[in-house]
Amino acid sequence: MDVIEIKKKLHKMCKKQIEKDIIVTTKAMEDAQFEANQHKGAMESRYDTFKEEAQARVSGFAQQLHEKSKLLATIVNINPTNQHSQVAKGSVVETDKEHYFISAYIFDDPLTIAGKEYLPISIESPLGQLLSGKKPGDEVELMVGIIKIISVF
Repeated sequence: MDVIEIKKKLHKMCKKQIEKDIIVTTKAMEDAQFEANQHKGAMESRYDTFKEEAQARVSGFAQQLHEKSKLLATIVNINPTNQHSQVAKGSVVETDKEHYFISAYIFDDPLTIAGKEYLPISIESPLGQLLSGKKPGDEVELMVGIIKIISVF
């Protein structure tokens, strides 16, 4: 499989996961709002904790939705057909230890494509910042040791 096909697949998988997360979060927010709207206390009180808790959940889901929407925008703005000679947003970085898709932090577990595992990370993450601007042959020192960049595309 060529490098552009790998990037396209990684891009598509990440985009689908974020879109799925947005749907799930939107549904949870709507459910919490429905619960809050349905609550009719025995008496109107500013201390109606059930309704307050439901509204707090709605606010929490709204914040999650906002963050997931930002992740989606980040992914959508990546053109997977662009070739990279150095690490930047949208790059795939293969090292002697692990492989990364520089996009957004989406999964705890790597994605497997063509028998290789790729972990989506953000360029703003500590590792993303260390890798940023590096080229094949460069080395990056981490707390767990040194990794060598094999390829960037």
